Amino acid sequence: MSSEEDWSKSDTKCYVKAVKKGLTDEQWDQFLIMQDIKESETTADGGLEDMGAAFSMLPVLMASAAKCGIPLN
Repeated sequence: MSSEEDWSKSDTKCYVKAVKKGLTDEQWDQFLIMQDIKESETTADGGLEDMGAAFSMLPVLMASAAKCGIPLN
């Protein structure tokens, strides 16, 4: 995640801690799966269920980025 986003190590640690604190255990597992897929550049055929899971995490992801001073592009 940090190499692709070009974030500092401290920003990455801050972001991951904030995201983990804000997500449920199930959402955290889904977040990790999404990152694995993103890093390997393959596509998942999860359909609307995966999209819904991603959208439900969006407020936590955005708040975590803001908390850690990571710009939202």
